[in-house]
Amino acid sequence: MYIIGLFFASLLVLSSGAQAKPTHQCNTRASNQLYVSGDGTGELAQARILAAVTRPESDISLYTRLWEPLKASPYTFVGFNFWEVVLFMDPFQDISEMVDAIRADPLVASLGVSLVGGSGGVCFGALPPPGYQRVTEYHNTLLNHYFLSSSTQENAFIDSGGAGPGWERTGESFLTIPPDSCYQSANVFRFYGPGPNSHFFTADPKECGGLRTQESGWNAEGIAFGARLPENGQCPGNEYTPLYRLYNNRWMFNDSNHRYTIRTDIYEQMINKGWVGEGLALCVRNGR
Repeated sequence: MYIIGLFFASLLVLSSGAQAKPTHQCNTRASNQLYVSGDGTGELAQARILAAVTRPESDISLYTRLWEPLKASPYTFVGFNFWEVVLFMDPFQDISEMVDAIRADPLVASLGVSLVGGSGGVCFGALPPPGYQRVTEYHNTLLNHYFLSSSTQENAFIDSGGAGPGWERTGESFLTIPPDSCYQSANVFRFYGPGPNSHFFTADPKECGGLRTQESGWNAEGIAFGARLPENGQCPGNEYTPLYRLYNNRWMFNDSNHRYTIRTDIYEQMINKGWVGEGLALCVRNGR
């Protein structure tokens, strides 16, 4: 068995191992920030929140009720008589679910917090050209598994044989924009299944949420790359191209594997080989 997932996880944008209970869905938006704020008489509340995040053991109840932030940044607004703390959360955790829970929490309310919300960032004026990320496809000739590498470091590791024998580039790749709300590029999360020794990629909030459960048998590794989500079953505009997903349908042999391709001819070829066509999964940028 070639346990590539255990090494590759260190190359992704990972959460820091927060132990807060998982939300029912994953956070597809690019931002993992939420904010809590109150009026100017609550500076002590701001200090308590900051202390709980910086030193959880000093106020574990508040830290837990805030869904165990990874870090926090205070903001003061001169002349506006209110304070704010921006909380940076585990990237997998659904912002909306956490906001609703914090708003309803009596301990948080008792601190004088009057507003809780998600922070998606602000985009001003004309946007500069986005940075692009190339995702490269590999095939293992021994396992007959496919894998998507999303960094040059990962490519070099596989090419050098570090991931084990049998891995070869297929010559296929596609372009993405790293997760960025200004470019409507959502998080694509990566999971590793130790049983089938396979990886899975998804930006579907419910699908991702289901895979995060202990019963699924899949381990959340992090954010692999960014992509646009389909709208009404199609990719929006002319700048995006469909990324299709295929499944080898070998769950009964504990050998599940998925392949992702922008080419309809490859999609049809794989179906003719017995793979299950699962249709449009994501929208990536035009150009190879």
